[in-house]
Amino acid sequence: MSFWGAAIKPGQKEKVDVPATEVLHLSQVCLHEPKTGKNYLQVAVAGSTYTLCCLEKDKVEHNSLDLFFGPDAPTFLNKGSSEVHLSGYLEPMEDDDDMDEDEEEEEEAAAAPSGPKAAAKAAAAKASPKASPKAAPKAEAKDAAKAKSPKVEPAKQSPKVAAKASPKAA
Repeated sequence: MSFWGAAIKPGQKEKVDVPATEVLHLSQVCLHEPKTGKNYLQVAVAGSTYTLCCLEKDKVEHNSLDLFFGPDAPTFLNKGSSEVHLSGYLEPMEDDDDMDEDEEEEEEAAAAPSGPKAAAKAAAAKASPKASPKAAPKAEAKDAAKAKSPKVEPAKQSPKVAAKASPKAA
């Protein structure tokens, strides 16, 4: 890992050649001898331009970033009236294949049984045709509960209540 820094004058741009085996980690941006007005730090990568931050004298004179750039040669642009300083570091690029293997080993270690009884249980679970051993008893319990409970029908009105509710014929 090594320090990286750049100073970009107002209205200028800085192209960064990142080695193929490293990534650029941009971590800080600040105004150097700030002048009145806003300063926009932009980056152009792979044909697209993006604004990373807006710095302004006596308001926001620095900004922390956590951005990584690969070997696509980013170009930083200073749109403003003050010089902008960028700092960060170059670090080795992680190999995705190595990381995948490490993750697989960690998962296998976490899933591995810790003793002979656990190994026997794991083997029995693999041989079992049930997808979820707990799902079947719950379903059976619901069916049994439905069979035991009597069907509840809505209450019927008594003839006296029905007679009071209907208008009397004269």
